[in-house]
Amino acid sequence: MPDPRTLADALTLSRAAAALALAGLGLDGGSESLRPAAGLLLYSWTSDFFDGPLARASARPHSTWIGRQDLAVDVAVSGGLLVWLCGHGPVPVWLGILYAALFLVHALRRGLHRAIGMLVQGPVYATFIGVALVRDPAAGGLLVGWIVGVIVATWPRFPQEVVPEFLAGMRAAFGRREGP
Repeated sequence: MPDPRTLADALTLSRAAAALALAGLGLDGGSESLRPAAGLLLYSWTSDFFDGPLARASARPHSTWIGRQDLAVDVAVSGGLLVWLCGHGPVPVWLGILYAALFLVHALRRGLHRAIGMLVQGPVYATFIGVALVRDPAAGGLLVGWIVGVIVATWPRFPQEVVPEFLAGMRAAFGRREGP
């Protein structure tokens, strides 16, 4: 059986491919591309949910180059979804380009912080979920159900660790520190 870290890296690489596929659906997916896009997003979220625990279960103590790209791949998935939204959703192309450019400028100047990566993904995911709920309620419902399921499955870690980590990361990313 392969080392768990190898499986984690394979999942990360497969998410990179999903990001490209999402962008491809946005550029040339036709009007029937919402369900395949939702399926790719669900796959991406699920593979991201499992790749971290797999990597931590490895007997090898060091991270791999692919593992260190996990956040960049996660952001790429939301970028692929942003392309889909510009091609099929309510997001004008100019706004999608501006959104991506502002994120890239910040990331180049301040680095790619996990909290900023999470922040930039949130509005893209929320917009896609909203579009899915209106255009294909079953697909939108699956996305919402997945999110609720993960929060329930990871409770109480979500409010005790994820939210404070996100807020601390936002302060660090924007140069604010706690205290007076």
